[in-house]
Amino acid sequence: MQMTRDGTRWQWRWMQFLVALLVVALIAVGLMGIYHSSKERHRLHAEREVQLISQLQLDILRAWRAQRHTDAVVLSDTAMLGAAVSAWLHPGTLNAERSYLQSQFERDLRTLQEQRNYNAAYLVDSNGQVRLSASGVVSRSLPVPEARALKQAFGSAQPAFVEPRQDETFAFPFFSVLAPIYNGSDPVGAIWLVVDVRASLFPILERWPSGSTTAESFLAVPEGDHVLIISPLRHASSAMVPLRLSMSDSERPAVRAVKGMRGIFHAVDYRGEPVIAFATTVPNSPWYLISKMDLREALATDWREIMAMGLPILMGLLAGGLVLVYLQRQAWRRERDLKQTLERTLRWLENAQKAASVGYFAYRLTTREFSASKTTREIFGLIVDMPMSLERWLNNVQPLDRRRVAEVYRRTVSQRIPLHIRHRIIREVDRQERWVETWGEFEADPATKDGLRLVGTIQDITDRKHIEEELERAKTALEAQVRRDPLTGIANRLALDEYLEHEWRRAVRAKEPLSLLMIDVDHFKHFNDEYGHVAGDQCLRQVAQVISSVVRRSTELVARYGGEEFVAVLPDTVAGPAAILADRVRQAMRAEGIEHKHPEAAGVVTLSIGVVCVRPQPADDVSVGARLMLERADLALYEAKNAGRDRVALFNGGTIRVVAGGDAAAWLP
Repeated sequence: MQMTRDGTRWQWRWMQFLVALLVVALIAVGLMGIYHSSKERHRLHAEREVQLISQLQLDILRAWRAQRHTDAVVLSDTAMLGAAVSAWLHPGTLNAERSYLQSQFERDLRTLQEQRNYNAAYLVDSNGQVRLSASGVVSRSLPVPEARALKQAFGSAQPAFVEPRQDETFAFPFFSVLAPIYNGSDPVGAIWLVVDVRASLFPILERWPSGSTTAESFLAVPEGDHVLIISPLRHASSAMVPLRLSMSDSERPAVRAVKGMRGIFHAVDYRGEPVIAFATTVPNSPWYLISKMDLREALATDWREIMAMGLPILMGLLAGGLVLVYLQRQAWRRERDLKQTLERTLRWLENAQKAASVGYFAYRLTTREFSASKTTREIFGLIVDMPMSLERWLNNVQPLDRRRVAEVYRRTVSQRIPLHIRHRIIREVDRQERWVETWGEFEADPATKDGLRLVGTIQDITDRKHIEEELERAKTALEAQVRRDPLTGIANRLALDEYLEHEWRRAVRAKEPLSLLMIDVDHFKHFNDEYGHVAGDQCLRQVAQVISSVVRRSTELVARYGGEEFVAVLPDTVAGPAAILADRVRQAMRAEGIEHKHPEAAGVVTLSIGVVCVRPQPADDVSVGARLMLERADLALYEAKNAGRDRVALFNGGTIRVVAGGDAAAWLP
């Protein structure tokens, strides 16, 4: 009898050991499943982040190159420039005329540097000899790459680019633009524009909105049987030295991109680190944009998260093992233990739904009532726990979204189609605004014989929406910087060109006049020489403030045209009021009392202003008309300066009238 009891005891111990071993094995399998699921979720999130930020950077890079091309096209299309360059280069031109043309060219080159953010601008003759810079006469040959680009530009009659590089020509890595200039059909020279890519191009790639410590973007170009990385690398030992990779090194993301790989892929970067990469081409360029993030960072899993997610499995398996033991030892406790296990499982399920901010709901078409899980009620912050009618459900929707949501639910119910919608809600308990995403489908209603009900899930996606909105705000902010003059804070030349063409079209539709003021600071070069460039910059800022204080209608625009020149666009304004407003600007500037002691100045800083008024017609070409308007205002400004400065001149009907003092009111009918 004793032997029988001992044998039974050993059998029981072996059974306990096997059950414990099975429990441990199941726990390990469950934790591994959670671990791999977490890694996959992190990988998908990282791929989405790399792709979104790369697309944002691609849009900005495309705009950057397009702006350089537009600048060059504008220079090439300026017919008067070709004739002027030809006259200046011709040996038979009178010295006085050559001197005047040279001063105009130097002013235009300075404008390109200051207004368009070029680090250098030169006038080049048709033989590739650099003849003039913003500061005076130059005599040297174009570098070999720029000389080849000049021939290409003359051959195609289009601007030519020289991609970023670094050599002894400049002390910084630079990007060149060659804009060909023609006198009629004969090439007479070119404008050579130089950009320091450290200040304008590379910062585009260095911005990474998320907190990733390994993510970076860079530009690559093919170079024979090599691939050249032309932008700084975040983790390279010498970030400013271009990295050259062999085309045979097919594990590198840049090499794969040049060989045709596009979109998301896995590779090994220049440090030997496995990465998630996204590759694309920059349109109208030889550039390849590659964005990447270390795979190790993308797949990094928080063990606390795994343990939190694995705790229900661990507890469930342990509880299951205890239930098996109790079932073997005490059958009478089976029902009670099963009920306890079921209750715990339901609580774990509810906790899991709460952690993911996902709840479920059901809508009965017959009673028009919603039933919702506890997580759904917490998402909506319901105050009273009672059946929810369709009206109460919709009352929790943000008022601005309510009509759209009601229409989607009406169409879903009437057409018996699946439901998917994103919208905002106002929680009952704290009136907090949250974003939710709802999915639903129809099924048979078990409570009725032939009825249907709409069942589905609802998830709180507020954090995801905030991330999307932050990316959009970052993109908008970067685009706004392109249209703002960094020195004065007012609109720049790009914003002026866009606004002038927009107002021209609006004036055509409304049959209204359109006026423009061309404003120049008198003797500004002498001011800079006398007081220094820091004081000169402060003077330009004060001039911008004075003009903006007078030209302040919401429909009017004040922009920096270039150097010390400003432009004001006055929609729906005829010549007389425009001239009076110009004289008010001139008087306000004198009243500002900025000291200017140069002998040729008036003791204080003054302004000369050219005014033009047109009535655009439907047959007029917008870009041609806008350019002609600027040229006429510039002619009026030139006459105001010739008449002694500190004056207003009006271009009207082919004639120019100059007025000094407060006589501009005489132009009113």
